[in-house]
Amino acid sequence: MVGMGTGGDPTVPVVIRKHGIRLVLLPLAVVAGTLAGTLATALLWPALAVRESLAVGAGFGYYSLSSLLLRELSGGEWAAIALLSNIFREIITLLAAPLLVKMAGPSALPAAGGATSMDTTLAATLQYSGRAWTVPALFSGVVLTILTPFAVTFIMTV
Repeated sequence: MVGMGTGGDPTVPVVIRKHGIRLVLLPLAVVAGTLAGTLATALLWPALAVRESLAVGAGFGYYSLSSLLLRELSGGEWAAIALLSNIFREIITLLAAPLLVKMAGPSALPAAGGATSMDTTLAATLQYSGRAWTVPALFSGVVLTILTPFAVTFIMTV
């Protein structure tokens, strides 16, 4: 219901104008941080294939779609890894929400949630990061959700 409440809030256009181009920085930071983290993990753990690891990370929390794409592009093993890692991303975001905000600030929660910041983790963002972060969280979640199929496919076909 947070999304519906935010959508009906007459101050949303004011919030969007206030953030301006900075609104785009949150999903860009999520993409950069997620892919850098997955690349570092793959390089430090030699058993992991770099390309497939990056594709798993490019799910950005969108577990249902990224796992289906990886099943088609790389097989069942990587699909299962994508499903589990993205589900764990969501669960950890929800369980660690107060700690994330306390340690890294209010933007940490929508960043950690990735694509789920527009739905599943949005209520936690409202509760722990505050109302001011619901619009950036929604925007970031939508951008990451749209980006996921392109990013996963691009990484796996290049």
